[in-house]
Amino acid sequence: MKRFLPVLILSLFIFACSKEESVQHDVVGAWENVMRPSMGTSDAIDLTEYQIVTQIIFSESASYSLDRFVQDPETHEVIGYLDRHIGNFSIEGNMVSLQYDWYSTIENDQIQVVAVDDLELLHAEQNRRRSYSFENGKLILGCDYNENCVAVSHKRVKL
Repeated sequence: MKRFLPVLILSLFIFACSKEESVQHDVVGAWENVMRPSMGTSDAIDLTEYQIVTQIIFSESASYSLDRFVQDPETHEVIGYLDRHIGNFSIEGNMVSLQYDWYSTIENDQIQVVAVDDLELLHAEQNRRRSYSFENGKLILGCDYNENCVAVSHKRVKL
């Protein structure tokens, strides 16, 4: 029995260390914010005829992605993409830290609506902190302590 106990402890230690760490938090999942622009055009598209969807996915493996795309409000067809973030996140208190690469396409100082494969890497290793809270089942994302912006609500969605 004395010989078996060290082997058992070592086995448990190895198993515990080999498990991939996962995030167990309420932010894990897919979230969307849908905005109907009141004005504006981009790349010969009248955006007032469409809706802009921001889709955020926080995974249990602490990876993070954000897609912002133009969508037909009636058919839900994706017309094109505005930008994409791909990276990781961590949570501390009521702040979520985002580390990501930012993909978009800008011409004449305006973000363009393009196919997802036409997005270009604009800025690598972006780091942002955003406050977050929950209200009526929605994820409310705010800003860093030093930023002045409007908090935006996102509803949970199934993909």
